[in-house]
Amino acid sequence: MPHNVKQMSKTLGIRLDEETEELLDRLTESMNMNKSQLLKTAFHEWAHIKRGIQQENMILCNRVLVQGLFNSLTEDQISPIAEAMSEHIISVIKIRQIETHTEETLEMFLQNYTTFSGREGAGWYQKIDYTITDDAVTIYGLHSLNKNFSTYQAQLLTRILDKKFNHKPHETRTTDNSLILQYRSG
Repeated sequence: MPHNVKQMSKTLGIRLDEETEELLDRLTESMNMNKSQLLKTAFHEWAHIKRGIQQENMILCNRVLVQGLFNSLTEDQISPIAEAMSEHIISVIKIRQIETHTEETLEMFLQNYTTFSGREGAGWYQKIDYTITDDAVTIYGLHSLNKNFSTYQAQLLTRILDKKFNHKPHETRTTDNSLILQYRSG
């Protein structure tokens, strides 16, 4: 639609229980938005996430459930899961390359991965980002899951960066709610 054409808006009424209305009021105040803006934003974010999940043949599950699953794993059990997922992700990248006739670069992968894993995507991280310099790639993130999740993510990313982009781990730091991973080419 051309930029100078206004879209018609329509009014929609919804019923909210008292608890939901109070939450909506608190959120609108804390986010400095009116109710209509907040509800439109929330709907568009939900639709974007839902579409992404369906396209990737995934399911959406509760953070507490994922946290419990990772808590129950030993480090020996995390490794084969990271290996299997790395192979899956590398296959998805290869299929995308075949379909688009383009080679996925390290930066493209990191952009896609951080977008997917961050707040706008699956929401695994409150913050996840990366830097690329001439001699190193650094990936860093904050989440609210647990140490095993940090370990899994470090192993997963290390495998993908090694197999697909020939980057080897230089420094790996994981905690209960964060990771800082540095890789070097070759």
